[in-house]
Amino acid sequence: MTTPNPYRGEVVVELDGRSYVLRPSFQAMVQIEVAAGRGLVPLTRSLMSGEILVTDIVAVLQGAIDAGLPAGSKRMTRDEIGEAVFRAGVLGLVPAIVTFLTGCIAGGTEASEESAGGNA
Repeated sequence: MTTPNPYRGEVVVELDGRSYVLRPSFQAMVQIEVAAGRGLVPLTRSLMSGEILVTDIVAVLQGAIDAGLPAGSKRMTRDEIGEAVFRAGVLGLVPAIVTFLTGCIAGGTEASEESAGGNA
């Protein structure tokens, strides 16, 4: 498993015994907004205030997981992610998802900036 880079807003979630590194990216952000039907800021605010919809959790996870998979990898369906969320427990996933969404909103350090000491 790849170690998450907190400077890039990466976090790890466990679903069905498998670890997934959620990496903020433009692709993930767009997919999440389309699936959730709203922007990242209102979505994050809802989750932080306890207004948790399972459909939002699944939308975030699907967008984040899909964006991080190598080309040609088998993608989990919405229902597969939903069932994995049910087994994992929604509340246990919320802190990592909020951290991931915050990384999307705030932006992260690119790998090249990080290796240069963050002096971009």
